[in-house]
Amino acid sequence: RKVYELSQFRGLFRNSTADLIDLRPKETCPCRNNFMLRSEEALCNMLMAAYDNQSEELESCRYQHHRDQVQKEIQDAREA
Repeated sequence: RKVYELSQFRGLFRNSTADLIDLRPKETCPCRNNFMLRSEEALCNMLMAAYDNQSEELESCRYQHHRDQVQKEIQDAREA
């Protein structure tokens, strides 16, 4: 069967019936088991990096209300 890779998530594919096929390496894919192996500091750093990336993506969001709401949530998380 032919599949196409999802551009947002490397290693994830969909086929013609929209089934999700995960071909990411199990040792390094983002999952609970792999996150449990990381320190709390590393997880917090990953979360802050994700917030930064999301904030950058929001700059191109055409819905001002949504952008402001998410940026407030990011700021609240940073202060926690």
